[in-house]
Amino acid sequence: MLKLSILCVGEMVADIVVRPVPAMDTLPDSVTVEQIEIVNGGDALNTAVGLGRMGYEVAFIGRAGNDEFGRKVIEAARSAGVCMDGVRCSAGRASSKVIALIREDGARNFLHCPGSNEEFCLEDIPEAVMKKHRHFHIGGTFHLPAFDGPGAAEALRRAKALGLTTSMDVAYDHSGRWLETIRCCMPYLDYFLPSLGEAECMLHTKDPGRIAAELKALGAGSVILKMGEEGSYCSPKTGRAFTCGCYAVDAVDTTGAGDAFVGGFIGGLDSGEPLTDCVVRGTAAAAFAVRSVGASTGIPDGRTLSHFINSTERLEIKFE
Repeated sequence: MLKLSILCVGEMVADIVVRPVPAMDTLPDSVTVEQIEIVNGGDALNTAVGLGRMGYEVAFIGRAGNDEFGRKVIEAARSAGVCMDGVRCSAGRASSKVIALIREDGARNFLHCPGSNEEFCLEDIPEAVMKKHRHFHIGGTFHLPAFDGPGAAEALRRAKALGLTTSMDVAYDHSGRWLETIRCCMPYLDYFLPSLGEAECMLHTKDPGRIAAELKALGAGSVILKMGEEGSYCSPKTGRAFTCGCYAVDAVDTTGAGDAFVGGFIGGLDSGEPLTDCVVRGTAAAAFAVRSVGASTGIPDGRTLSHFINSTERLEIKFE
């Protein structure tokens, strides 16, 4: 597999995973669980770790606290093959942490402490580092208050000026501003990859075609909507839009499925694969991710992923 020099920037989190947890409305005073682990989390870092596990050359830039949580996440990402030299430690803020309560069916609830992610900013991304890469990805948008909006738009503008392809994923916007915050980023995005639910909050419609058309009218290139068990919808910059199904697997933990999809999709761009194959690769990466606890624990090496795609019944692609 050819390698793509990818730079992922943005959200990094220490996920404290607890499973299995009963439904929250029936949660008793004390519950014995099978598993409590600390694993990597945060949209951008999850995508980077997934790419590293698949064998791609990938670097990450983000903010950690100077604490054991930060050090553990950094070391885990390095073990997965991610260059973490660009991570800065915030002296006055603890590392961002999430307690992920995983139910028996793989669904989850999060308790989020933003921590050091709130200090991540444009100045953390040197242009000299950008120049060493060919693809620039932002993950965790809406959880990076010192960077979201103008900072992210300027980073994307610089990346485009340097000849990099660009992409962005988003998290849930608790402020409710949604498109108001990221409208300025759209003209500099080659690929925009929100979930359908997130896009619905931005544009107040559930129609994937209408969502894609409105985002492209704002300047986005290709729009890819992650739709969970319903698969995905892709509207290329040019050409016909299509939907892609998903693999039927037994989900243990759906945390990070979207981030795994993004990693597989970006990896698919490496060899110049058509968008249909990029989407299939992303879907396969997500299928592996949900079968293990942790956002990227179950993602395999690239050869294993390709074998799965080639030996499993081809996903249905439907063009509009």
